[in-house]
Amino acid sequence: MRALLIGLASAVVAAIPLAGCNEGSPDDRIVRTTENRPEVLRDGRLESQPSPLTVADINRQPPNSPQKAVLELLFFAQWGGLPNVTRAYIPEVVRRVTEHDLSGAYALQRSTLATLLPRVIGVRRSTSGRLVAVRFASATGPPVDDSFVLRRLSGQWKVVHDTFLERALAQFAVTRVDPSPTPSARAQRAGLAAVERFRAASRRRSAPRRRTPRPPAPRPSPGPQPPTSPEPARPGSRTSPAPTPPSQ
Repeated sequence: MRALLIGLASAVVAAIPLAGCNEGSPDDRIVRTTENRPEVLRDGRLESQPSPLTVADINRQPPNSPQKAVLELLFFAQWGGLPNVTRAYIPEVVRRVTEHDLSGAYALQRSTLATLLPRVIGVRRSTSGRLVAVRFASATGPPVDDSFVLRRLSGQWKVVHDTFLERALAQFAVTRVDPSPTPSARAQRAGLAAVERFRAASRRRSAPRRRTPRPPAPRPSPGPQPPTSPEPARPGSRTSPAPTPPSQ
């Protein structure tokens, strides 16, 4: 019995340093996570399953850049930070798609995202904003390319539209109506409607606003003026009538 108590005490003492290592900030714990960055094979697949993104992966991108904003979005999506995911989009998208559907779509894709290694492969200016091309590589299939369109809003890069969320919203809407392997026509229509709401919100925000010139302000009217009486004519003045000669 004494040996058992000594063993339990030793286990508790040994566990104290481990608990102390977990008292740091969540970012520090994620930074210390062991990274697995497998090699990419010729067919685009990964040789093994990658680990989720870390803060170090985000900091490798240029500061205050759209590609860094995209990796931050995917970082929070992989780690389940759904409130941060919704804040990555412009308010018009969140309002029309609804925060519930946006979060639900990403929550449904979290297990898949955890097996993917996203990599920025290009950045290009467009009429709708800055387009960031991302390639998602996995160990189970060929890579998938997606695009994210971002614009500055109050000094921060916000997502206006992306093809990843399009597919996620469609799947979320279909699954909510009919989770069977062969969804019904009603479920498919729900998926198309969800995608169209997302596209409509993106088109409304991405369209440039035309400034219409303001009409000139109307001048204040002088108002009614009191009538003026004519001045009496002075004798000898030009305006006074000539005197009539006396009749004989």
